[in-house]
Amino acid sequence: MNLASLLYAPFGNNIVIGPHIRRQLEHLRDALPPSFLDRRMDDLGCGDGRVTVLLEDVFQPAGLRGFDISPALVRKARNRGVDAEVLDLECDMPGGELAVLWGVLHHLSDPRSCLRRVRDNYDLVCVREPLSGPSRVCFELGSPLVENELAALLSDSLPGAQVLGCRDCLFALLDGSDESSARPAFHPAHRETVPA
Repeated sequence: MNLASLLYAPFGNNIVIGPHIRRQLEHLRDALPPSFLDRRMDDLGCGDGRVTVLLEDVFQPAGLRGFDISPALVRKARNRGVDAEVLDLECDMPGGELAVLWGVLHHLSDPRSCLRRVRDNYDLVCVREPLSGPSRVCFELGSPLVENELAALLSDSLPGAQVLGCRDCLFALLDGSDESSARPAFHPAHRETVPA
């Protein structure tokens, strides 16, 4: 478990959903292609579920699951009504229609590999990452990238994705639903049971 997970566990990953998060959600809502709506959605790195609930309003999913590395955060997400499970994205990757990664990549040791596995396992991918830099206000733990590094990572790992800027973050939207009609089933190598 990384430092961010240890710090997030007692408080959750978003003590307050600030105006910057609400602005980013509105930007996403305005930019989201219709093909991303009404899908079975997996929030990869759902944390305590606060943002997951807001994402549910944006994507209007047909079904919703959350995955996070922290058992404490999974319990909090479940208390918010999210069907959440413990999963380390660096070891396992579920699969399905739509994957959303909201502020997750900058916590991973190998975000490039994670993105490639997400691309291989999902028809649709939405990534939102905070930006680092002298004029960026970043209240997220981990190691956010500067804009050109993040744009290069997203373009390289998700070829064909639409990369959109939103002041203090970047979004990447990939619609690969025409590339494959069948995605692999999720068979985790290791699942941790978390009591309800």
